[in-house]
Amino acid sequence: MEAVELKCWEEFRENISSLFIELDKLSALRKPLKVSTPLFRGQANASWELETTLDRLSRRDFGVEEYFDTIQAVRPAVISITGKDWDIPDEFDGKQRVPQGYEFMVYLRHHGFPSPLLDWTRSPFVAAYFAFRSYDGPKDGKVAIYSFVEYLGGAKSWSESEPSIHGLGPYLVSHRRHYAQQCEY
Repeated sequence: MEAVELKCWEEFRENISSLFIELDKLSALRKPLKVSTPLFRGQANASWELETTLDRLSRRDFGVEEYFDTIQAVRPAVISITGKDWDIPDEFDGKQRVPQGYEFMVYLRHHGFPSPLLDWTRSPFVAAYFAFRSYDGPKDGKVAIYSFVEYLGGAKSWSESEPSIHGLGPYLVSHRRHYAQQCEY
């Protein structure tokens, strides 16, 4: 990961503009291969790790199946309170690319329920809002705005023993904040 320190808002805007110009050039060069739209994440303290709310709030690791069982357990209460229903299979199937109950997980995530999803936005300005919105000022005065491009016109590789990011996309029925914030997970 490359860190770029910026001193002011104008530098941020210039940096973002340059990023989009470079990705447009790369996309034109690598057609028909895919160059992803960049995603952004803002954090109020640059020393914080990139971690999910489930990682931050739990002292132990949750397996995917255990998390599936947890959201299955809270589902009746959420349906009773909201009047909304989510179609989630009764049995866990770990072979799915998109986690079972994904739409429900996103809904829960937008309402403060700990989640294994790391939320990103397609807007650098939404990310900046989240970086500065509750700014109490970390001791070093630095916030973080991450940018991530999943595909740069070639194959993507990863190791199961290392952390990795796999985009799940924005296309689902969820809370209106999901669309207002241009979220992806």
